[in-house]
Amino acid sequence: MKTELRKRGKEHRNSLSVAERQEKSRKIAEILTQSQAFREARRVFSYLPIGSEADTMPVLEAAWRMGKQVAVPVCEKKRQMYFVAIGSIMEAEAGAYGIREPKKGREWEVLPEKGDIFLVPALYFDREGFRLGYGGGYYDTYFAAHPVYPKIGYGFACQIYEGSLPREETDLPVDVIVTEDGWLGGKI
Repeated sequence: MKTELRKRGKEHRNSLSVAERQEKSRKIAEILTQSQAFREARRVFSYLPIGSEADTMPVLEAAWRMGKQVAVPVCEKKRQMYFVAIGSIMEAEAGAYGIREPKKGREWEVLPEKGDIFLVPALYFDREGFRLGYGGGYYDTYFAAHPVYPKIGYGFACQIYEGSLPREETDLPVDVIVTEDGWLGGKI
């Protein structure tokens, strides 16, 4: 079932034109950056988008303009992931799985603290905050080791799955979801 859902989730995202994705990403970023949690955050932990994912770059650029630290993931084997700070997208290049990441080792790791915000990607989110990712388990493994709040699901409205997504005991939900249509599960 998860394999079929992943395929459908990619198809939903890919059905949006480049112009639609850009406009929807701009709107998502606008909603997030106007939130109290974003304004008060010292750091923004975020993914760097690939393919047809909702573009986080407008959020990251706003964070840099406001003097916030931006941290992005570096993926290792065995579901291990750590985050390092970058001051520009130019500090990232294609790494594991073709995902852009900084070429910095674990000695540069930044750990989340209270008041930081954490943007989380997915193929689908359900209304309870559970997500269906690409199947690597990186984010769930990270969140189990580093409880962070708020975890913000970041994606398009077409990525909201009506019904409950299949889940494992190790799956951890996001706290809220932001799409171009606004907040789901509360507002931060």
